Amino acid sequence: MFHIATLDLVTGRMLELTETRLDESPTVAPNGAMVIYATKQGDKGILSAVSLDAGVKYFLPAKSGDVREPAWSPFLR
Repeated sequence: MFHIATLDLVTGRMLELTETRLDESPTVAPNGAMVIYATKQGDKGILSAVSLDAGVKYFLPAKSGDVREPAWSPFLR
């Protein structure tokens, strides 16, 4: 079972950001505010996102197929 969590190195406080069984491949947004990760919904691989304080969570819908290995694109200037 995998969960994604943050650990405050100063206080030692750990905060679990996810609750499902197969949360993996987390990647932090370039602005440091969100984590996108791969998970399962039914038998389908999907992507989900969560804020680093766990206050905002959402799924990223896909029309077909399994989605794996998320990555953020770089900022464009």
